[in-house]
Amino acid sequence: MVDGFPAFSIGLGKAQAQLDRLGREIVTEVHSGLRRIGSKATRRAKALTPRSELGGLHLADGWRLVEETSGVFVIENQDPKGSELLPLKDGRETSLLEILEYGSRPHEIVPKRPGGLLRFIVGGEVVYTRHVDHPGTRPYAIIGITSTEAAVEVKVLADALRALIRSSYL
Repeated sequence: MVDGFPAFSIGLGKAQAQLDRLGREIVTEVHSGLRRIGSKATRRAKALTPRSELGGLHLADGWRLVEETSGVFVIENQDPKGSELLPLKDGRETSLLEILEYGSRPHEIVPKRPGGLLRFIVGGEVVYTRHVDHPGTRPYAIIGITSTEAAVEVKVLADALRALIRSSYL
């Protein structure tokens, strides 16, 4: 046996224990940091989603932060009105969330059934009509803005973790 070998072995064991502790700290920090970023992004998506003047629940209230079993965080809108497919005159389909994200051009709205009526609430009054010339919808870029802001915060978190690692072992 070479002198110093047992001391070297003990030193490696201590280094392994320190690395294990640092690894657990990093995983904890990453998870809590991503949860914090996801919660903030969820609030931001709610704030960016337009609300009608009518009372009750709105599409904005459907945004949720969901943690998948893999530990990945996903922000989704759980209001079924947001993802319900809406037919377009050219045969394609879209959704309310897609319209709010990218906007729409001016278009005509007519009843689904021939001879039917459209029903709207305007200024608290129920209005029936056979035709509406919709002026179009401006793009709100809810997902684009929210994901860009979250990406910046993820970079800040990654930089902070790099600094923690450097300060612990360099």
